[in-house]
Amino acid sequence: LCTSFLLLILMFTQPVELTISSTPRPLRSPRDDHAEASSSSSSSSSGRPPSRNLADVVHTSCPYLYGDKAYFTPTMWLNSPHLQTIYPKINKNVNAIDPIDYRRQLVQLKDGGTFSLDWTGPGFEEVGVDTVVVLHGLTGGSHESYLRNVVAALLRGQTVPEGDTTAPRWRAVVMNSRGCSNTIVTSPRLFSAAWTHDLRCALAYIQQVLPQGTRLYGLGFSLGASILLKYLGEERDRTPFTAATAVGPPYDLLVGNLMLQRTFWGRKIYSPALCANLQDHFQSHAQAFAGDERVDPAEIASGSTIYDFDKTCVIRLMGYPTVEAYYRDASSARLMPMIAIPTLCISAMDDPVVNTQEALPVEEALINPNIILATTAGGGHLGWFEGSWSPRRWVSNPICDWFNALAREAASLGVAQFDPFLLPVYSVPTYAGAGGASRFDSGTHGQQPGPWEPEVGGVSGREAGTEETGGTHEVVQNDATLQE
Repeated sequence: LCTSFLLLILMFTQPVELTISSTPRPLRSPRDDHAEASSSSSSSSSGRPPSRNLADVVHTSCPYLYGDKAYFTPTMWLNSPHLQTIYPKINKNVNAIDPIDYRRQLVQLKDGGTFSLDWTGPGFEEVGVDTVVVLHGLTGGSHESYLRNVVAALLRGQTVPEGDTTAPRWRAVVMNSRGCSNTIVTSPRLFSAAWTHDLRCALAYIQQVLPQGTRLYGLGFSLGASILLKYLGEERDRTPFTAATAVGPPYDLLVGNLMLQRTFWGRKIYSPALCANLQDHFQSHAQAFAGDERVDPAEIASGSTIYDFDKTCVIRLMGYPTVEAYYRDASSARLMPMIAIPTLCISAMDDPVVNTQEALPVEEALINPNIILATTAGGGHLGWFEGSWSPRRWVSNPICDWFNALAREAASLGVAQFDPFLLPVYSVPTYAGAGGASRFDSGTHGQQPGPWEPEVGGVSGREAGTEETGGTHEVVQNDATLQE
């Protein structure tokens, strides 16, 4: 009986499949000379150990991505992409796991908009603490169980061997987008897949309040993962991030929407559910759009699919001519060849929401040695539940492995960032009036990103409490103005 049970488990076990460029991505200090860094003789003469490349770090320091632990075994009674996806909805106990106390700050922008930052872990003043900046999924926030699962695991050192006193220390800050997680909308603008400017402002503020030299890491889930990847492609070597992880991103919004339109689960379950969430989100902040001739609340409320919402609301607020133009411009896959820092992308091939099967950017990963694609056959959308009686999310293990390995590597070099590894720039088309969707000039081949204006005007002194995030909500006043 035991043998049969073990064989049954093995039948469900899914190895982690990695897609890595054959071109080595060296992890070097920006101070190293590029020509000499690849030479072992010059390394020995300078007294520095030979630099390692990204693939070596994954192969030797990330057992949940490569090695004897690199597999996902889904809960047998959740071995379906749809059950993996909706399990948190049918079992509310999942939301009680990994409670986190946050301290909230409200950041007001020069355009009148507001987003919130929820902090957990060591305080601002502590030096030598690596910091992960987290982006949530569609209409989500810091309260989401998929997000808290990873943040709690990272802060408690889930994959760190017992007794290891050299492991990195972590704090986390979740950026709640405009209107999300009880953040009030204070200007006629909502978040969208194309809007990366708020992330730039958040990073500018975060760098201002943390000790100089603090290493920052990006972590995004679903839509937040796509925004993170798009931002990294736009910024190239200008980003302050040391490394990043994108979990379950919709790499191509147009391809993903086509699947939602043609499949039964997409048409009848997922697209209507996503649309209803967005409609509720808009309705709860409708006062910010009172008198705005660009949108009609009644028309928005009449839609039944996410495409309908994007057509009646998003493209009108963002200035796109069509939904298809918005999807093409907001998709992160087209910018992934430009990413210049180590970036891990984790996806389930059976994801029923974002269509990983057809949208996975394999060729982009093969030509860009900064990107590592990690896929499992199953897991659904942000699911990856394993265990028989009390299923827990598996995906926190490879994420913790990745961040800890890169943090150790950066610490050994004594740098906040690795030397960026850049591919040649090519022209990226954008749409005029798209609200900052892309910062590349489509008319000039090889145009570098232009300057951006920081809009952080300080942290609001109004009430910052929220019933969803839990913990302490400290109102912080900060009148400092950032200069470019």
